[in-house]
Amino acid sequence: MRARNFPSNMQFRYQWRSYQARVLKGIMQYLEDKRLHIVAAPGSGKTVLGLEVVLRLNRPTLILAPTIAIRNQWVSRLTEMFMPDRSDIPEWVSFDIKRPGLLTVSTYQGLHQAMTRDDEREDDEQRGKQNVVEILRNAGIQTIVLDEAHHLRTNWWASITFLVNSFKDITIVALTATPPYDVSISEWERYTTLCGPIDAEVSVPELVMQKNLCPHQDLVMFTMPTIAEREELVDIKKQLDEIIESVLSDKRLLQYVLNHPWIRNPTSKMEKILDSPAFFSSMLVFLQYHQVKLDEGLITIVVDRVQDIPRMNKEWLAILLEGLLFPTEPTLKKTPKYFEEIKSKLRRAGALERKSINLREVKSREKVFRKSISKLKAIHAIVMIELQALHGKLRMVILTDFIRPEFLKAPQNKEPNRMGVVPIFESIRRLRLKNCKLAVLSGSLIILPKSAIDVFFEEGASFGLGPEKLRSKPLDQDPEYVKISVNESNRALLVSIVTKVFGRGAINILIGTTSLLGEGWDAPSVNTLILASFVGSYMLSNQMRGRAIRTDPNVPDKTANIWHIICVEPNSNDPGGDYHTIIRRFKAFLGVAFNANIIENGFGRLGVKKPPFTPEDIKEINEEMRRHAKNREGLREAWEKALKKGVSNVKLVEQVRAKRENVPRRFVFQNTLETLAWQTITLAAFFILGKLPGLLFPTAFQGLVIITYISMIGVGIFAIRFFPKLIKAIILFVRHGPVTSSLKQIARAVLTSLAEIGLIKTDLRKIKIKVEKVDKGTMECSIDGGTKREHSLFLTAMQEVLGPIENPRYLLVRRSMLFGRLVRRDYHSVPTILGYKKEFATIFAQMWKKYVGDMDLIYTRSPKGRKILLKARHYSLSAGLRPRTQRISKWE
Repeated sequence: MRARNFPSNMQFRYQWRSYQARVLKGIMQYLEDKRLHIVAAPGSGKTVLGLEVVLRLNRPTLILAPTIAIRNQWVSRLTEMFMPDRSDIPEWVSFDIKRPGLLTVSTYQGLHQAMTRDDEREDDEQRGKQNVVEILRNAGIQTIVLDEAHHLRTNWWASITFLVNSFKDITIVALTATPPYDVSISEWERYTTLCGPIDAEVSVPELVMQKNLCPHQDLVMFTMPTIAEREELVDIKKQLDEIIESVLSDKRLLQYVLNHPWIRNPTSKMEKILDSPAFFSSMLVFLQYHQVKLDEGLITIVVDRVQDIPRMNKEWLAILLEGLLFPTEPTLKKTPKYFEEIKSKLRRAGALERKSINLREVKSREKVFRKSISKLKAIHAIVMIELQALHGKLRMVILTDFIRPEFLKAPQNKEPNRMGVVPIFESIRRLRLKNCKLAVLSGSLIILPKSAIDVFFEEGASFGLGPEKLRSKPLDQDPEYVKISVNESNRALLVSIVTKVFGRGAINILIGTTSLLGEGWDAPSVNTLILASFVGSYMLSNQMRGRAIRTDPNVPDKTANIWHIICVEPNSNDPGGDYHTIIRRFKAFLGVAFNANIIENGFGRLGVKKPPFTPEDIKEINEEMRRHAKNREGLREAWEKALKKGVSNVKLVEQVRAKRENVPRRFVFQNTLETLAWQTITLAAFFILGKLPGLLFPTAFQGLVIITYISMIGVGIFAIRFFPKLIKAIILFVRHGPVTSSLKQIARAVLTSLAEIGLIKTDLRKIKIKVEKVDKGTMECSIDGGTKREHSLFLTAMQEVLGPIENPRYLLVRRSMLFGRLVRRDYHSVPTILGYKKEFATIFAQMWKKYVGDMDLIYTRSPKGRKILLKARHYSLSAGLRPRTQRISKWE
């Protein structure tokens, strides 16, 4: 009979760290909704925390990890830290989804394959999914652990969602190092629906304070494309401009849009239009570009006036082409033959990938920046900076994506012209730098300095591999380096052996691939990391960075520099894909700001100016980074100061960062003006009615006097009834004085609404709303007090209220009128969690009226509401009227 509970002697064999104990203390409270969502930085013992939760729940469990290396890590942590005698893997642990045990450990890909393997037809695939569900049900699975769930591919999402929804009573334990704060509201909702709101967080600053991570800093080295690469960029731009011009001037395309059923009969296609409002708007933009006189009924579907239709640009054209070339409506699937010509042109230019079109950052242009050979010079500069600063203490790792072994045979007088492990090795080797002990470590190629070979054989012997099993051969081009070869069966041990040699200092610069060293590799001696990788994903970049920021027991005062190399186009407002990648990466990285005594995430903390970058700017930025890199002692002091050692109430605070355009302060001001205007008109009418008869008719007859008095009474009653509205308008205006106060009032409406419906249980008197002005156009909002879950709910709701309109069930709409002339409409989403029920949305509307101002609550699933939603989404898409809010983290 299969065991349904874990052995009673299974328990954590060490002492919990303070932050781990803090998280575990609230476990049962967090699990009230059958969801436990923990955010834990690399190095915090996230896997161990997950195993402890699994043991406390004490029932059959399925653990899903993103890779095999991480999957194996779960089992090794179990045997090393929870088994009473560190014994072998117990028989109740399974790696096979279709043969589950008490504890089944697999990958997301493994689950997906088990559900879909050998199934080609849709009904077969459905049967395959059901079979897996039945197998896991029969195994009694009641807990599912999701490790780094937000990195799932689309098809993996489908499989895991199907699995979770197939169980009526299942507990989900979600663990991640990097929540996807930068995704759309709909993606965030999908993520939190699966994982639940964030319950607890173990932050990087907390780990540095506890000396589980070392003080560290991210640094950037900017490069510019070479002359040949710049010529290539010019050619790409020219080719793309020609394609854009040919598409915009194509009369066949114009005629096709004019005859499109959404344009000819939009009323009958309203549901389809609502599903793709951007595409519908792009057709209007295209027709307006061609000066086609648009029917007023067509225009008013999305805007109030024809002047409100935005101008044609690359973004609108890309939206138009995606909608035309890849229609979702079955009746439009058969497209004209010349559409294939357009697709072919876009593919050749690198602007079309699968069914996605990007006319600004085309793939061919992005590739020039990613693979720019100028990065080799940047690596040289960084190597020299760090060698001079650390001398014999340097332990540098350079990670890149490809090995490119063919460059070992390249002529010695020819400079490498590709990025990769061997080109980097060759270019540094040829510099003949003093104290440079250079090595290569990859799955298929290992090169060591000749000076390290004795240490290598010594460490090999400790693993049971003598010199007879570790063969070495001098490199043809340089006898000071040797190439290592070994039997395939012993290849896995080589990584451990070379890592030991590196730790001892016989190697001080190690070049490897992200695939081998990016995950699961442990080398605490690393104190300098160069990310010469093109990978921009949160997971892999954070894992690679985690290699360097771990503490080293042998070096108590360790600090770490993490270098990011960015190739940018000078004097351009769009500097290229490298720059956009680094912006994404830094959303996941916390560190000390260069220009302030704070710890926060985001690229802005480096103090780098915004593009365009002149060559002089690039030189200045690189020089500034050089100064920071050399000042390791200053780095330690900056962390200590920012951490505020000895102060017990500092913590990582999540905030919503919004632009002033997101906040409707102007409408509160305008509302006050309107109210004052009407009150003034009323009082003036009252005065004129009292004086006019006497001026016009000195001997007025009785009837006129009676009419005058009746009119005055009517105007007086109107003024009295309007007076409370005036008082309310003035109160709101006072509350909304500075723009920060206006944001605070919105936050108050959101917070109070969440409390009214019972989602915030903490006494509101114990929660303080904090709003700070960052710069002239940006503010940050957070709350102090309450639980982590309450913080997460509040911030998500604020993001939805202030962000672009997507597809809410309810909208708040203000029609701004002044003297009968339509000025503007203001739209805000009712947050998903408050729009779930009508009574919740009504409460939010009441709180909004109380704290912010009058708005109409619109249900968007009705025919009338769908039209209003369509218009709201158009305004949200157009001309940057509603910038996307950001979620940031600060230690304060």
